[in-house]
Amino acid sequence: MVGVARFLLAMLVVAAVGPLASVAEARDPIFQNYGEYRFYAVRRHNDIQGVEAIYDDYRRQWWKRYNSKVLLGRGAARGVSDTPECSSLDGDQHQAMKRVSCGSGHIFRSHVTGIAGWDKSGGGTVNELGALGYLGYEHLFSDQFMAGFGVTPGRSRLNANLGNTSLSTTTTDIGAHLITLYQWPGQHMWAWNFSYVKTKDSTRRNGNLTGTYGGWAMMINGVYYRTYDFSDDFRFSGGLDYTFYMLTPSGFVDSGGNRQKVTQIWRGDATLSGLFEWDTDFGDVYIRAATNVEVLSRSTRGNDLMLDLGGAYKINDTTAFNASFGGTVKSAGYRELRGQLRLVSKF
Repeated sequence: MVGVARFLLAMLVVAAVGPLASVAEARDPIFQNYGEYRFYAVRRHNDIQGVEAIYDDYRRQWWKRYNSKVLLGRGAARGVSDTPECSSLDGDQHQAMKRVSCGSGHIFRSHVTGIAGWDKSGGGTVNELGALGYLGYEHLFSDQFMAGFGVTPGRSRLNANLGNTSLSTTTTDIGAHLITLYQWPGQHMWAWNFSYVKTKDSTRRNGNLTGTYGGWAMMINGVYYRTYDFSDDFRFSGGLDYTFYMLTPSGFVDSGGNRQKVTQIWRGDATLSGLFEWDTDFGDVYIRAATNVEVLSRSTRGNDLMLDLGGAYKINDTTAFNASFGGTVKSAGYRELRGQLRLVSKF
């Protein structure tokens, strides 16, 4: 009986672990090369394609709680509130001027960015075509304080090649962002955001091995801005931020029975940015330049340069349209071109 019991126990163990043991553990080099690129693609949700585009509106001084209009274009009074439109006499004995709401302080926005990227590092190539959107809301509690949230849907098509191996991938991302910003006199500004991105990739390797796997990314960002007015129609804003972020992809089993591994990636970087803005009769034009340096868990692509050229058009007193074109050059072969359209309104 003891022998029979041992035999049955052994059969149960084999039945339980057999399917797992039969899966080939693999760490295909193309997945490592691809995973590194995928990391930077997810990072866009927090870059100028995502949250940082919002900060650019505020560092250009578009919005004030006690102004009824978007402060964009030549002659916009960025430093003062509407008077007497946004003030009234209080009803008590002091007869003091009292601010009231100009509009509601609600900001609604919609962005879309087209992206073309490529990477020739690591002995292989990765090419990408994709788009990233942003839908968001911010509330101006005062001239100094703002808080908001947004979502960033993204979709890309990536093709990777390394040696005799090819990998074609369709990616689907959805990011969620919590944002807050505080300004104080002298045109100083602090901004923070927490971002969470859920990822899903459908892959086809060497034309016939398919797989689907997901993952998640987290980003925590803090940034300081200081704006200098050189004239009524020309200003410069300098910024310094630090971002901590990680990407945690899940392993998956493809249709060939191979269990692929893509390791977790986490890093921290500092970004120095400068934005030059010239007012026009109907809006503004601007140049934005930035450089990024990885300072925590550095990679072979630890430095980059970013440049964007753009302009905004004031559609009416409450709505503005922004368009820009730019790119990123990262060390060790990473390149990106992007074009962005933004529509923002205050109610």
